[in-house]
Amino acid sequence: MREIEFRGKTITGIWVYGGISIQSHGTFINDENLPYDDYLVIPETIGQFTGLRDSKRTEEYPEGQRIYEGDALKVTNPMGDEDSMCIVIYDEKAGGYPYEPEGGYGDYDVSTIGWAMDVGYKFEVISDVYDNPALLETVE
Repeated sequence: MREIEFRGKTITGIWVYGGISIQSHGTFINDENLPYDDYLVIPETIGQFTGLRDSKRTEEYPEGQRIYEGDALKVTNPMGDEDSMCIVIYDEKAGGYPYEPEGGYGDYDVSTIGWAMDVGYKFEVISDVYDNPALLETVE
């Protein structure tokens, strides 16, 4: 079963993870790993977990770090080309999180990060656009 999880940044700058609740007095994320249940978050910082994990394995993330909307990813091409970067966004037309390398995929116009992983591309979470908004200018 697909795991549905969101993250958002509180007004005090703490990232919280869990279910989302949109109410008349604010948007909240329920993070069961922290002392209180519901945390008021800045709506613009909310991103959904993609169901994907990055390629980098560490002691902290033995299965890879979770990839969320708004993350900035370093992309390593299986052909040995120069690394690039992409920002994770959801695209309703693609039905997922699109990624198109420079030069495209040959016969394919666009694909998703998950498909690119399947054919050998490596993705590593390096930051996000909320803590580092200058990254948006880098990939445009």
